[in-house]
Amino acid sequence: MDEPRPGDPNENPNKPANQPVRPQGQPVSGVMPTSGVMLGGAGQTQGWTPPPGVYTPPPPYQPRPVQPPPGALTARVTSTFFYVKSIEKSVEFYSEALGAQLAQRHAEVEGGPLTLAIMKMGDFSLMLHIADEDDPDLKDNRVGVGIHLQLRVSNVDAAYDRACDAGYHAKVSDGPVDQEWGWREFAIKDPDGYIWSVYQDKTNGSWSA
Repeated sequence: MDEPRPGDPNENPNKPANQPVRPQGQPVSGVMPTSGVMLGGAGQTQGWTPPPGVYTPPPPYQPRPVQPPPGALTARVTSTFFYVKSIEKSVEFYSEALGAQLAQRHAEVEGGPLTLAIMKMGDFSLMLHIADEDDPDLKDNRVGVGIHLQLRVSNVDAAYDRACDAGYHAKVSDGPVDQEWGWREFAIKDPDGYIWSVYQDKTNGSWSA
């Protein structure tokens, strides 16, 4: 994918004073802490009812059964770690653009900067961890580069409108496109460059992630 139009990463383009304009021709190409302070939010997802307009996951997908070979490991991805430059900006993005819910936030000391935040998207957890500039594993790598995820929603047009109305029109591709394989989707990039393909499966599960 092509990169979106460049901008100053220190600026906040997400809060335009005027009504946001829909994008045109802008394709978007760890370890849990053992110490520190949990600042709240644990268990908030239980019994939580999203307000109108907030992302809600589609009904549980029922894939065609695939019989694993004897002794095969069965697994299901339940969460992922994202290393980010600013947890606060990432929490704002995922809350406003994608409707994720902040479940937990952690700091090394009370009143200190956040070092971890856990966002919930349905039963999936997104762990936002501050990127340590001294971490040897990150020294020669830029966070976000090469990471492309897919988010299935029940109404992709509503998800697109939500992201644009929240002011993130500069970080999304053109409006939802009907793909030849039966998905209707658009792409959106978070503050650190992680790309999400937000899609609605219109094949009744014959082609689904």
